[in-house]
Amino acid sequence: MGPGMMGGYGPGPEYGFWSLLNDDQREQARTLMQDFRDDQYERGGEMMALQRQLMALIHAEGDIDTDAVADTQARLAELQRQIWQEHRRLHRSLFELLDEEQRRRLSPQAEE
Repeated sequence: MGPGMMGGYGPGPEYGFWSLLNDDQREQARTLMQDFRDDQYERGGEMMALQRQLMALIHAEGDIDTDAVADTQARLAELQRQIWQEHRRLHRSLFELLDEEQRRRLSPQAEE
């Protein structure tokens, strides 16, 4: 194993999932991941705005508007749920790129 992310050691891109892909699958995977990143970047901005809003509500002078706090927290929870669902969809889509042999090689313990 060579240097991994952030200078640490671990498997590089020649190991695991990426090593199983042919050129066409690799390009499809990159597209899926780029689309995912774009969507998550947008959601991340929304979450940051909601978190700032929540902090402003909590630290406002006077009585806390509990309805506004609850509404903001619910919107944050919904965004987190959407992020989780999109992450699961990405994993499913990446797995679906693989043929049966590639799936077997990726998860050898599934044969046991």
